[in-house]
Amino acid sequence: MQPFVQENRNLVPDLGYNEDYVVTTYEVRRAVSKLKAGKSESRYELSSDQFLYAGDDLFCHIALLLSAMIVHKYSPEQLTTSTVIPIPKGGI
Repeated sequence: MQPFVQENRNLVPDLGYNEDYVVTTYEVRRAVSKLKAGKSESRYELSSDQFLYAGDDLFCHIALLLSAMIVHKYSPEQLTTSTVIPIPKGGI
């Protein structure tokens, strides 16, 4: 997987983009490590645990996907929506 990542990373400047457009596997891994375990999004049947216990290959693919989205200025509708659940606090 690493040669594939390096090969694609080397293509970015050739396409006229700088490294600011590249999301790294390290950045994805660091963001995922901040997720709380046991949380889920019922609409897509995804759980934070699936990401927390995933291997580096998934982080690599997520990094490539996010980099491609930035370079091509495209964001699918499914990634631009979220669910907000209010949690009332007692005593108010």
